[in-house]
Amino acid sequence: IGARVVFTATDDQVGRELFVTDGTGAGTGLLADIYTGLPSANPGSYVLHQGQLWFGASSAFHGAELWRTDGLPGGTTLVEDLAVGSAGIYATGLTSFGTRLLFRGILDNAGVEPCVTDGTFPGTALLGDLNPPPADSAPDQFTP
Repeated sequence: IGARVVFTATDDQVGRELFVTDGTGAGTGLLADIYTGLPSANPGSYVLHQGQLWFGASSAFHGAELWRTDGLPGGTTLVEDLAVGSAGIYATGLTSFGTRLLFRGILDNAGVEPCVTDGTFPGTALLGDLNPPPADSAPDQFTP
């Protein structure tokens, strides 16, 4: 993101979290402790979208949800708690598509299905329940 690279790494104090570097030792360190303490956020499924890095990560209060960062301290935020509570939607396969982001999500009422977001709660939705419960469509490899 700009002159900074964001990556996932493990630290004995915070677990597997989001780190950042500007290419120097002094400019390399923890960007955000999303899952506070030793449990790990396990961020992954990164995609650059509209100048920010979007990814899936877990936290104690929200479960595995969709997050974004501008690569600066304090610039890492939960997009929305789509599966309210600690269950999470496990957003993976994130793909930038114009002004929207496509991803694979796990939804209580639909299972593993394709989802879309414009970065707002009202603009985040199931694209379609392609294989009705109890089955999943298990979408994969979105390609714009």
